[in-house]
Amino acid sequence: KKLEHLLDEVFSAQSEGEIRGAQWCAPHHTSTNAKTRLNKQPDMSLVPLRTLGPVSKAFQAGAAKYGRFNWRAAGETSRDAMTAALLRHLAAFQDGGKDPETGESHLAHIIAGAMIMLDAEMEGKLK
Repeated sequence: KKLEHLLDEVFSAQSEGEIRGAQWCAPHHTSTNAKTRLNKQPDMSLVPLRTLGPVSKAFQAGAAKYGRFNWRAAGETSRDAMTAALLRHLAAFQDGGKDPETGESHLAHIIAGAMIMLDAEMEGKLK
């Protein structure tokens, strides 16, 4: 199956409650094996997959305006500028409605912005 079709099935099934936890995505830490329990790998099955579509659309809008991974190319990411953008989207969310550019929830833009900040922080470039 094409990846897009497979993801559509997963998003649909997850939203209908058909997929729980690690039925489709490892690791699931219920093993009695000590090595497995001590594994520090993140359990990606805890991420609600249906949220990735709207967040990806927010990233697409940013990429169209500024370029893919533009915050990395800039060298540093401004904590103040990113916080201001997140707060603008939070205020818009409180007012209701969707982002006019993407048609997605302002929450998707907040998540995308927070991910950019986390990425920059992990690289030591959030200033």
